[in-house]
Amino acid sequence: MSDQTIPNYQHVADGGDAAVEHGASDRTYVMVALFLAVMTAFEVATSYTKKALGPFEDLVLLTLMAIKFVCVALYFMHLKYDQALCKRVFFFGVVVASLVYCGMLATFHYWAPHFR
Repeated sequence: MSDQTIPNYQHVADGGDAAVEHGASDRTYVMVALFLAVMTAFEVATSYTKKALGPFEDLVLLTLMAIKFVCVALYFMHLKYDQALCKRVFFFGVVVASLVYCGMLATFHYWAPHFR
């Protein structure tokens, strides 16, 4: 086996060009963390204002949760820098799980009392 077929993992561990290629800058991570903190504060505030949103509170909270999940998956799980196929497989699973979850909530009439 020649040396050309073995990947140079040491180069990545030393912080070479390949290490920079697969990640965001520190500033990006800080900005994403601040965005997630603001979104979390908004979620907490939303949970305390139940009467203001009425039956749409759950929908708003689920939407905020989904936005935060996508941000974490893209930046902190490095899906933003992965191949397109990996992104599609991951998010297909997320969409299927979300549909199953909403289907189960509908089956047990979770939303029925909110819209009466």
